[in-house]
Amino acid sequence: MNLGRGERAAERAEAALGLYQQLGDGQGGARILDGRAMATFLAGRIGEGVELFGRVGELFTGSGELLRVVTPRSSRGRGLVFLARPDDGVAETTAALRRRSPSRRRWRGRT
Repeated sequence: MNLGRGERAAERAEAALGLYQQLGDGQGGARILDGRAMATFLAGRIGEGVELFGRVGELFTGSGELLRVVTPRSSRGRGLVFLARPDDGVAETTAALRRRSPSRRRWRGRT
C-alpha cells in the first residue's frame, strides 16, 4: 500500500488471509481483515468498512485479543455516525470502550 500498489497489496493480503484461515488462526485473520477494513473505510466505502469492522471486532473477541477490539469497534461506531445512525454509533463506541480490560483503565488513571 505504501508504494501505491493497492492491487498487489490486496493480492498479498488475500493470500495471507487464506493461509490464516487454513491454519485456523483467528487472530491472524482478524489482523488482515482489520487492515482491509481501514483501507475500505478510508477509500470512502463506509458501509462496507462498517461491516468489515464488525467482523474484525467479533474475530478479535473470539480469539481473546480484547485490547485489539477497541479500535475496530470504535471505527465501526464512527462509520455508523457517518451513515446517519448516530445512536448506533455511540452505542458501538461505548461498548468498545467497556471491553477494555480493568488493568488498562487503571493505567489511564481511572477506577
